[in-house]
Amino acid sequence: MSIKTDAALAIVGKALAAGKDQSCSIAAVVTDISGNIVAAARMDGVGHINTEVARKKALAAANFGMPTSDVVEAVSRDPFAKPVVMADPNINILPGGIPIKDGDKTIGALGIAGGHYLQDRAIAEFAMG
Repeated sequence: MSIKTDAALAIVGKALAAGKDQSCSIAAVVTDISGNIVAAARMDGVGHINTEVARKKALAAANFGMPTSDVVEAVSRDPFAKPVVMADPNINILPGGIPIKDGDKTIGALGIAGGHYLQDRAIAEFAMG
């Protein structure tokens, strides 16, 4: 099972509204479990690179099945995993990525980029709440 387009669009819309409310221009990307984009948008003035960073945060959250902020904490305590995860150019583990679950199963993820990573995290949490 994968995240449905209507649900992904609703999440992106909620994230953009939260960014606007916080005066924080962002890119919001929802991916399926494999990191393929299901829905994405970026606010006026937000560059393409932020869309790609948001996608990479979503891919990391989907892959690990946990928010990227939790991934950062987990790998920072593991001297073997940390350099491997940090060196992977396909993912970004800065806060702002949150898995989308159906029960216990991860079916996709949301990634937010454009603000400070703590703003990205707060916007992602709001959009998923």
